[in-house]
Amino acid sequence: MKEIKILVSVENLTEETVEWINNLNVGVEFDFFSIPENLHVSNLDNSIKKYSELLKKVKNKITMHGAFSDLNISAREPMIVDVCKFRISQSIEIAEKLNIHDIVFHPNYFHSNRNGYKDFWTKLQTDFWANFVKTIENKNITIYLENTREENASYISSIIERVDSKYIKACYDTGHSNCFTNSKIKPSEWVKSYNNKLGLIHLHSNYGIVDDHTFFRNGTVDFTDFFEQLSYLQQLPIIVAEVKTKENAELSVAELRKIFSI
Repeated sequence: MKEIKILVSVENLTEETVEWINNLNVGVEFDFFSIPENLHVSNLDNSIKKYSELLKKVKNKITMHGAFSDLNISAREPMIVDVCKFRISQSIEIAEKLNIHDIVFHPNYFHSNRNGYKDFWTKLQTDFWANFVKTIENKNITIYLENTREENASYISSIIERVDSKYIKACYDTGHSNCFTNSKIKPSEWVKSYNNKLGLIHLHSNYGIVDDHTFFRNGTVDFTDFFEQLSYLQQLPIIVAEVKTKENAELSVAELRKIFSI
């Protein structure tokens, strides 16, 4: 049987949150260091020290969401790209200090009607992420590129293929493709398209308008054949229940254990 890693997503870690996670017997993905206000130099070292102690108490898999707010990686203005490089590098450094080996980032696609824009965007993204390959390989850190407004899996797949490193994989967010795209392609088709490039899933649902982050059996996301398609992959991706409440997290974990018979 293929190994399955189930995690829950939290914004912040506390002693109580760690106890809850361990009682659920799941791992955790935390967002604390993705938030710009939490990266202020004046308090960053203290936050890293605090998290270092808390994470030692987590019994299962740990992943981290890296910086993404306001980062326009494909900007034509070099000074904006420099800020993006700084925040991505900072996320990698924080992960290393916390002994974390899996980080999620957003390429942050924004649609344009300009002819050839997708190829232009892909080239800029490829050049950007290639800058980090030697660093993440040396630190044994895997980066997962997450869809937001990308209409289908080909956008991020093209980046991964061109960078060509086993340390850069795809993160598929099942809610984003439902509320941020016009295509509304079924999750099973995203999995099929990503195939073995897929390393992590943010599992949640919404009603096609707002990114609600609700239990995946609610909302309008069509999960028909989704879990069957996952079973065809060589290795099951990490599955993160990225929901807003403890109740929905517990529902997600229970349902996943039922689906995977664990």
